[in-house]
Amino acid sequence: MFKFEGENDHNILVAKYEIENEETFHMKNLYKLIHDWLLEEGFKDIFEDTENPEIFYLEKIYGTGNKEHRIWWRVIKTPFRSQYYRYYLRINFLTLNMKSIEVMHQGHKMKTDRGDCIINIEAFLQLDYNRRWRGNDPKKRPFLMRFDRLFRNRIYKAQIEAYKIDLYKTAYRLQNIIKQYLKLKTLYEMPKPFQPEKGI
Repeated sequence: MFKFEGENDHNILVAKYEIENEETFHMKNLYKLIHDWLLEEGFKDIFEDTENPEIFYLEKIYGTGNKEHRIWWRVIKTPFRSQYYRYYLRINFLTLNMKSIEVMHQGHKMKTDRGDCIINIEAFLQLDYNRRWRGNDPKKRPFLMRFDRLFRNRIYKAQIEAYKIDLYKTAYRLQNIIKQYLKLKTLYEMPKPFQPEKGI
């Protein structure tokens, strides 16, 4: 069962960023690009039984026909089948004033979208996600937690740093994939994506 208690000693925030795009782009293709990338990287939905990471979807349609979306995705990945470490991504989409438009591309009319799209991503390293060291029995908990603290601060310290670095790199690879698709400035040059840029 998935549990997340917020940022604390066992849920370490490793990366946090926001991507904003106010240009013409294809929302459905962006959505699919991120979804497929997460699957290729080994991320699963928090219930680990479907390929749908969406836990919340809201669409408002205004009198002008413009749309607003609020979409929340939650995904996890257990690196190297670890029983102690887990990666957790919170991905929130917000779109404002979205409308479908037609553009000319290589002599053909194509449907695409225009509006403001904001994507917030937070990456957490979860320690002892099965609560084996923290325990569920309140009587045993202080004793187990002392051992957990000792292991984290001494024995697992180098491992924790290595997992933090790996998750940080993973989170920023995702940022670069999204920015490249949207033709935004990236941190470093990326190979060409499978999806055409901006979905056109």
